[in-house]
Amino acid sequence: MFPALRIGYLVVPRALVDVFEKAKWLQDRHKPTVEQRALAEFINEGSFERHLRRMRKLYDGRQQALVNALHTHFGERVEILGANSGMHLMIRLRTQLKESQVITRAAEAGVGIIGASIYYVGEAAQNEFVLGYAPLSERKIQEGIKRLARVV
Repeated sequence: MFPALRIGYLVVPRALVDVFEKAKWLQDRHKPTVEQRALAEFINEGSFERHLRRMRKLYDGRQQALVNALHTHFGERVEILGANSGMHLMIRLRTQLKESQVITRAAEAGVGIIGASIYYVGEAAQNEFVLGYAPLSERKIQEGIKRLARVV
């Protein structure tokens, strides 16, 4: 329904139900009964499935807008590394700028990007970035990539 409820669920084989129930009891004895029942009804009546379909379509459109904008404004200077990564896209930019310079210039242009180097345990590849698109409209995505291309 929304993240603030902090309710999740697992689908496990019947043989593991007791184990998971005990683990849940040990980990968290607070059971928000009203919220759990509302979530169960939301799932059982099919609303959750409809919501997922709607959100999948919405986010697929935003991701496609991001991919198209990257190809339009960067052409051969961008490589998309992870398109099946939730509501983020991982890219590698072909530029002489260092990661920190790209991030600074992007921020100055009003575009937020994350350097992928923080996710590496060992030595990171150069100029890889994670771009989030979930809260942005397709128009804002296109404008942001246009600005990013101008400063990079």
